[in-house]
Amino acid sequence: MASQQSTASQRRERSQGSATTLSRDQEEEVVVWINQLRKDGIPVSATMLRLKACQVAEDAGIRGFHATWSWRRRFLKRHQLSTRARTRQGQVTSAEAEGILLAFCKRVLQRIIAHNVAMLYNADQTAVFFEYIPRTTISKRGEKTVWVRCAGKEKDRMTAMLLGDWEGNKAAPFVVLKAQSSRISARQVENEALRHGFGKRSWKAVQKATQGRNLVVYGNPKGWWNEKLSLKFLAYHFGHRSASDRPVMLLWDDMSAHWTQAVLDYAASKAVLHEKVPPKFTFCCQPADVAWNKPFKDRLRARWFQHLRNDMATMQRVTAPKKHDVLQWLNEAWASLSVSTIVNGFVKCGLLTRHIPADAPVESVVADAALIAALERSRALDQRTTSEDDDVGDGENDSGAVDADANTGDTVVPTGWHAAA
Repeated sequence: MASQQSTASQRRERSQGSATTLSRDQEEEVVVWINQLRKDGIPVSATMLRLKACQVAEDAGIRGFHATWSWRRRFLKRHQLSTRARTRQGQVTSAEAEGILLAFCKRVLQRIIAHNVAMLYNADQTAVFFEYIPRTTISKRGEKTVWVRCAGKEKDRMTAMLLGDWEGNKAAPFVVLKAQSSRISARQVENEALRHGFGKRSWKAVQKATQGRNLVVYGNPKGWWNEKLSLKFLAYHFGHRSASDRPVMLLWDDMSAHWTQAVLDYAASKAVLHEKVPPKFTFCCQPADVAWNKPFKDRLRARWFQHLRNDMATMQRVTAPKKHDVLQWLNEAWASLSVSTIVNGFVKCGLLTRHIPADAPVESVVADAALIAALERSRALDQRTTSEDDDVGDGENDSGAVDADANTGDTVVPTGWHAAA
């Protein structure tokens, strides 16, 4: 090699994968096995990989091979594999989810046309914890006990109902805290009527914590959503409407408290159409789950980390945040989400713009031309040019959205269809 000018600088030349204990064909057998399992959604752990590699080596008559962690690390690198954290679990395949999403989009858009809907909303309740302890930590290798300091409040939480619309507007979060019921029934009725379920002393603290913040706080013994809160929620956000107003549509998941007859009757009296997000498919059909909740939780987690740092810097011990602290974090986290983040939830669910694969025929468009034309006539959509300043679909926005379909990986081509004002 050194005798040739073109290779004189190369000290050695060896193709990747040579000089390995398992041959290329044997390693390829392991790779095929992994790909087949992942195609069926079966998890492949490091232990499973070790056992499979040892089995292949034994079948080939190779002795003394143990598939150590160093071999596994190099094997994964050679074949462009990596250990990934699961982002979704269940029995539903991606293909099934895509079919459900397409049917859901079609049903929603058809109802928008049929009822001349003026606005599309999505509401979703999510837990807000007092502590966000990470599942993993950096520590010395080989330690059998990995201790993490905390205040013991990692399971304490409050519930927040978040509401946004397809124009990117965010409504005041509806928050539910745990509040003890009074043993005197008449006093409990008074608490619910005048103080959102809190006693006199607790109500003063709640009022102080929410002063100057765009929050609505209620309390009940479990700190979870129920039928009464669904009615309060609708009354707060839609109580100014009447049955003769132009209808609006609210996407809600299948929680039973959202679909009682009392809730449906009240919504109908305010011209609010309910649309149920397909059960078990909220991860792809609900804008909040698709685009809002992750950046929202990331901001809450960042505030808890800052609280942890402040504690260690001042008192060398960890204290749990107070309720008013968590309410402040919640308010700031929700307020900091950009308009594009909220809009992207509807976009990625196919409820606002059309998702067109770059090489797909026209027939594969989710909302066909006739449906789009009908939407335009009903003024549910208006056509305007998308400028470079619009950050809908921008890969750098808060939602983490990229210009690709979340379910198929296909490129999303902006079409200029936006929600009408």
